[in-house]
Amino acid sequence: MNERSSEIQPVRPLHQWLILLAVAAALLIASGFGARWIYGHAKVWRAHELTRDAKTLLARHATADGESKLIAAYTLAPTDAEVVQALAAYDLSVGNPHALNFYHLLVSLPGATRVQQREAVNGFLAFGDLKSAAELADTLVAKSPGADDFALQAQVYWQAGAGPQAIARMRQAAALEPANRAHQLLLAKMLSLMPDDAPRAEAETLLRQLAQTNDEQALSALEVMARNSSLDPATQRWTLERLRQQPLLDDEGRFAGWELEKRLGTRDGNAVMKDAVEFFRSSDLARKAVAARWLYSQGDPERALELATARDASANQALFLVRLDGLALLKNWAEVEEELSESTAPLSPTLIFLYRARAARELGDSARSDADWDRAREAAATETGMLPYLGQYAVKTGLYDQAKKTYRQMAHLPEQALAGYTALLQVESQHGTNAEILETLRQMMADLPVRPEPKNDWAYLNLLLNTNVDEAWKTAQSLVRANPQILSYRSTLALGYLRKNDRTDAEKVYEGLQIDWSTAPASGRLIYALVLEVNGKKDQAEAFARILNRSQLRAEELALLDFYLPAT
Repeated sequence: MNERSSEIQPVRPLHQWLILLAVAAALLIASGFGARWIYGHAKVWRAHELTRDAKTLLARHATADGESKLIAAYTLAPTDAEVVQALAAYDLSVGNPHALNFYHLLVSLPGATRVQQREAVNGFLAFGDLKSAAELADTLVAKSPGADDFALQAQVYWQAGAGPQAIARMRQAAALEPANRAHQLLLAKMLSLMPDDAPRAEAETLLRQLAQTNDEQALSALEVMARNSSLDPATQRWTLERLRQQPLLDDEGRFAGWELEKRLGTRDGNAVMKDAVEFFRSSDLARKAVAARWLYSQGDPERALELATARDASANQALFLVRLDGLALLKNWAEVEEELSESTAPLSPTLIFLYRARAARELGDSARSDADWDRAREAAATETGMLPYLGQYAVKTGLYDQAKKTYRQMAHLPEQALAGYTALLQVESQHGTNAEILETLRQMMADLPVRPEPKNDWAYLNLLLNTNVDEAWKTAQSLVRANPQILSYRSTLALGYLRKNDRTDAEKVYEGLQIDWSTAPASGRLIYALVLEVNGKKDQAEAFARILNRSQLRAEELALLDFYLPAT
């Protein structure tokens, strides 16, 4: 043994060993966290890659492969905004109401961009969730708004029936971006649908200006003008000539031109329809289906059936549906039943049962019709997007009880609950009772406890009816504490104080809230007018009441208005 190795090594002091152990432990912990960080980012990177692949596949109509990649991406990164946005957009494209849940998730994510939030507003509008659309649009407008934000809020107002507010917002959008022809076109469309002469005249001026070029907005402007029967004959002829010269003319433009020709009487209507049939007779089935649907919409089912022949319709669902509708319009219900019984009918079980239900009803067999409606709902539960389709069909045909049953079934499915309740409340508000609405809201509160909107709606309706006042008032208090920036919650609380004869606290409700009353909903302006009145500010109250659009108020709200401000 050499001398050096035989020397006794000095013992390290205890504190040095502790320091070494601490350093080693820190390195181990850091390496663990680092590995997890790298692994987490790798998953997100892979999820983004899968999402991009899915979009490419879906664009090529490879639906099954595209769906599987989207699901895989969501499994890897369920809280990534890009992945959630892609899922929401896909579900929206196929009419799946689960898109609503994804859009709500999207806007709750800290990484959601302003563009993604705008997309969410459009998603809410597509499924009729006006409350969520309005709240998110309000948020966007409140934070450094751009032209797109004002245009989006305008669409929310328009869908809510607030035409003047929508137009006011579109003017702001157009003023911010004067060169944005898409915004000008949307403003012109809204103006053209207003009942007064002045906005319609302004719309015509805008549309003429837009139509001078050869881009997509010009074509759309001409289509709007072509369908405007209030234009003078000279303007209509000018529009027709411009349409014929449009290099981007598409089928929708052709339809608008043919409609205009019929209205002007420049050619015999039958000849126009005959030419339309001949133009599309050799088209592919998808294009032929669109043309047949247009012919049907023009009240010409016979011509529609010339395109939707039994042979072609058996190979294309859209064409088959036009054929069924054409036969139905001609009251050929026996033939409808016969074609539905064919094994070659290119329809899902849901649609077959739906049309059988309709045929049975028209043939006077209500029991069989009800049974087929039940079968249609049972089948629709397993088909993406079919329950909302059934509900919309029931509303369209005036079968409100069937619509309610359909939307209640949707509401019992976790992934469709929000869309189901939203649609059910819309039907009940127009074709139901207050008792039905309150029961639906109560059930919605139980099934979707994290959502504040049904709680506010339940409290507001109870206060309008002067029932459950204390519970409704307490609910309104909790909502305002949690969401002080939302006017509708403050309106409910103010109404609660009015019901409790506390006019001072009713006025205090609005303290600290910056409100653009010109764009506030009619119900919010109504409650504020009542609060002003009971606090002795009669002139202000009457000024608010005079500009209220009574058509946007419920019967109970009108009763309140007449009680507090009978002279307005």
